[in-house]
Amino acid sequence: MSSSSTMPTRLLPPSLAALSLALLPFAPLNAATPPQATTPVAAAAASAVQPSSALPPITHDVYATWRSIQHTQLSRDGQWIAYALVAQEADGELVVRRVADGREYRAPRGTAPQFSADGRFVAFAVQPTRVEIDKAKKDKKKGEDAPKPGAAWMDLATGKVETVERVKRFGWGKDGGVHLAMLLEAPAKKDGAKDPKAPAARADSEAGTADEVLVDAELDARTGRTRADATLDQEAPAEGGAPSAKKLPGNDLLLIDAQTGQRNTFKDAADFAWNNGGTLLAYVVSVKEAKAPAGASGAAKATPATAPETRPAEPSVPASANPPAPAAPPASDALGAVPAGTPVAAAKPAADDSAREGVYLIDPSAPTRARAVMSGAGSYKQLRFDEAGRRLAFVSNRDHVAETRATEKAREAEDRKDSAKDGKADKPDPTPFKLFLWQAGQDRATVLVSAATAGVPAGWTPSEHAPLAFSKDGQRLFLGTAELPAPEPKDAPEPMKVDLWHWKDPELQSAQKAKAERERTRSYRAVVHLGQDVDAARFVQLGTVDLPTIQVNENARVALGLSELPYRPLMSWEGVYVDAYAVDLDTGAATPLARKLRHAPTLSPTGRYLLGFDAPAARWMVWRTDTAQAIDLTGKIKARFDNDERDVPDLPTAYGSAGWTAGDDSVVLYDKFDLWAVQPATGQSRNLTQGWGRKRQIQLRVVPLDPEDADQRALPADALMLAGTQDLTRASGYFRVDASGGVPTTLLQDDKMIGGLIKAKDADRLVFTQQTFTEFPDLWTSTLSFERPQRISEANPQQARYAWGTQELIEYTAADGRKLRALLAKPADFDPKRQYPMMVYIYEKMSDNRHRYVPPAPGQNINVTRYVSNGYLVLRPDIVYTTGHPGRSAMNTVLPAVRQQIAKGYVDPKRVGIQGHSWGAYQINYLITRTHEFRAAEAGASMANMISGYGGIRWGAGISRAFQYEHGQSRIGATPWERPDLYLENSPIFRVDKVTTPYLTIHNDEDDAVPWYQGIEFFTALRRLGKEAYWFNYNGEKHGLRDRDNMKHFTVHMAEFFDHYLLGSPRPAWMDQPVPYLERGKRDVMGQFKPVAPAAATAVAKGQQEPASGGSAK
Repeated sequence: MSSSSTMPTRLLPPSLAALSLALLPFAPLNAATPPQATTPVAAAAASAVQPSSALPPITHDVYATWRSIQHTQLSRDGQWIAYALVAQEADGELVVRRVADGREYRAPRGTAPQFSADGRFVAFAVQPTRVEIDKAKKDKKKGEDAPKPGAAWMDLATGKVETVERVKRFGWGKDGGVHLAMLLEAPAKKDGAKDPKAPAARADSEAGTADEVLVDAELDARTGRTRADATLDQEAPAEGGAPSAKKLPGNDLLLIDAQTGQRNTFKDAADFAWNNGGTLLAYVVSVKEAKAPAGASGAAKATPATAPETRPAEPSVPASANPPAPAAPPASDALGAVPAGTPVAAAKPAADDSAREGVYLIDPSAPTRARAVMSGAGSYKQLRFDEAGRRLAFVSNRDHVAETRATEKAREAEDRKDSAKDGKADKPDPTPFKLFLWQAGQDRATVLVSAATAGVPAGWTPSEHAPLAFSKDGQRLFLGTAELPAPEPKDAPEPMKVDLWHWKDPELQSAQKAKAERERTRSYRAVVHLGQDVDAARFVQLGTVDLPTIQVNENARVALGLSELPYRPLMSWEGVYVDAYAVDLDTGAATPLARKLRHAPTLSPTGRYLLGFDAPAARWMVWRTDTAQAIDLTGKIKARFDNDERDVPDLPTAYGSAGWTAGDDSVVLYDKFDLWAVQPATGQSRNLTQGWGRKRQIQLRVVPLDPEDADQRALPADALMLAGTQDLTRASGYFRVDASGGVPTTLLQDDKMIGGLIKAKDADRLVFTQQTFTEFPDLWTSTLSFERPQRISEANPQQARYAWGTQELIEYTAADGRKLRALLAKPADFDPKRQYPMMVYIYEKMSDNRHRYVPPAPGQNINVTRYVSNGYLVLRPDIVYTTGHPGRSAMNTVLPAVRQQIAKGYVDPKRVGIQGHSWGAYQINYLITRTHEFRAAEAGASMANMISGYGGIRWGAGISRAFQYEHGQSRIGATPWERPDLYLENSPIFRVDKVTTPYLTIHNDEDDAVPWYQGIEFFTALRRLGKEAYWFNYNGEKHGLRDRDNMKHFTVHMAEFFDHYLLGSPRPAWMDQPVPYLERGKRDVMGQFKPVAPAAATAVAKGQQEPASGGSAK
């Protein structure tokens, strides 16, 4: 397959995952690239941007062409690097660079590159043009009417590119082969701009990319942007998707020989999967359902015209119990294969079209015909090859469709009468699926597991929604099973649309609603022990209703079982807890190991131990999976393994673990700075890095050079690659330490943020990034020794044309005397003898962003880069908290930080503004009810009343907000009935009459984190008191703005608000003239974001040559 057949690990229970997401704060500011993108090497670094007062400031019209680097890939042999330059609102390009000589090929609008295993070719997505995207947005086109991405492949020897339009997915074999599979979208509608016929491949230079990759090829109708940063890639998602209302028909599947250009088309393909070696391609055929007569029931609609003969259900796993397979269709048309050169439109469907449905195999060396391993009307899902590529598993309901054909036909006439009377059709009954297995040497797949298989719980069947996974040794096949829902009574009345909230509900109704679809498709993990003789295969159920989460790795003995069920009510006010079990893979028996763990534990690679953090005791523990013996790992070590900087009223959290050594001999744990190896069997421990990190205040963490399944394998036996960040200066780099311990060797270190390390799978070649406030995180390459690193990209050369500020780390003294840090960004021509306006941005800890690059962009927060470029100072202080007094904590840190900057003489005390979102906004609300020092304030999606807030719901996850006050970010540490004084003290609404600061807010009516009625409370109180206040509510938006046009709109209005009060700009009309509801949203600010000139050409590296046929070489 295009990515390895691996078993998922460390899967949190659904509610755990939901809670962890719900607790994430909204990302402050317009963060540049993800934290992994970073930037070092003083000696090799390109010259930094030289700020100059002669340069113009950054304006809104520069955002569109500012580019990011996405989808960086290295060929396995390390000879080629590919990445996408993605502009915010302009056509981007794919860059493919040869490491040896710097030769580059560039393909317009290319993204999501994937190299062939031999490194001779690269495939990539081709996004629609920005013109097409903008037009579709203007015409409100979405779904099938929206522009679709294509895909292309490039011959790296020549740069020649061939492109195919309207491609849904594409992929190579993971470990071999030069054949590329492309699953196409449905042909464009006849009245659309594109030819309704299936797209043909063409050779040209239009290999491309736009904003972001479109996996589902659907344009976001609101934003006009393609969907976020997921790769248009190789194989079906690892997780089973939500069920469709009906089975969807397939489209054309192209099989392309990248060496010769030969293409073969296979009709009606709905899914495909490669084996690892690229020697077999499996695909599913799904045809369009024939229209049923008006009034026919849902079940009747699914009935094929012809189906395989009825077969009895098999009693057990052995292949001899399999029903006979239907006869294979005689012609290539029936198989769905179209020989090379045959026009797609000429391939006529067989008379009995549904009989062609099934799973087919293609040998790329003989691609003119596809071979059916199973066929017949039905659904076929979850294709999965084993590691060796000689077994293929999938699930299907084909036999049920065939068995019920006669019954459905007999009922059809009666169903029509009944549905004609009530004017509605019955829902189709649930259909049982079976697990099938094909092996090399077999003509047909055979049934492996069905409802009748020994060991399957009564009424359960293999799940159509659960992914399949082989163990790497091919001895075990993991699947999901679930109870088959009972058919709905045909005469059942329509349910009332009413929720009953019950005091005995294990979870709130809102939480149950948020995960309703997940629960509807829930499955429970099981395993089939295959061995060498599949006829003797044995099924074992692992997960149960009471033990719903099962995690496995490559050990053949035991799995990890997790259950949060006993603690579901506590989620509302304490958080998530889990019980952990050792589950015997041979019998399914579950042995309890640990109770009420606050953090999900993990299984060691060999399965000998369960590793978990005992939060109440702040210590690491292991439990032996064979005896359930509990072993304290760190209780006697004189080091702290819990995060001592976490200042919320909750149980401690650990710094984390790096992994296990070979044979589970030792586990490597982190304290704040160093690595510790602890042997569970002996209790012996040693500081692997010998205290080097603590002495230098450098936090050291292991970086896996082969991240695929890294948490399932032992750590390297020779040396560990470490990433390190200095705790005070935030300087960072890479280090190496011997796996047996020692003093780390510095490989690369600089006063920058360095990260994003990628290693070629089969070569000593690295790519990484480095960034500062003034330096974009371009790509750098080197070897594992980091000698002579070279910069290989220049994403935004136009930056040199604009005034760019600087940023420094400063120290200030809080009201209680503590020394804290803050970030201070200054204009390019900063003169300490002048007085500047200053913006203050707050959240919690901001100094970690010391070296983070902030690209100019619109958003709901101030863009530090733009504000500094336009003459502001920007202060971002760290805030520390005392439980019970979060508002006072903010006041005792933020105000001293501001005052100490004013005291230095370069801040105009009459021109200080403050801005923040979510938790930062709450603190601003608190501050402006107690100080008049800010000339203007913007506080978005903020809390105002902690009493009503305590009783609110985080609608995204459906959970109560109570836990946030008792144990989370709001930091009260008690209930309102226990400490009403604290809730009153920390609620700005009760001092709103003290506000004198002009106030701006954004709070959207579908906010799924902070209920928007908090914004209503504070704004209406300000209005009642005659205070100057403005509230923007972007209809349908959630906690943070997602629609780019909305971001632009708010960016302009927030800038006008602050520029008026802090820069003395003219007062905008909207601040004096209310906008009537019927006139809302009519102000057009989009012209301010239109680039005034084409983006400057990107600089190219030395050694680039003239274009070859197809892609542009430079």
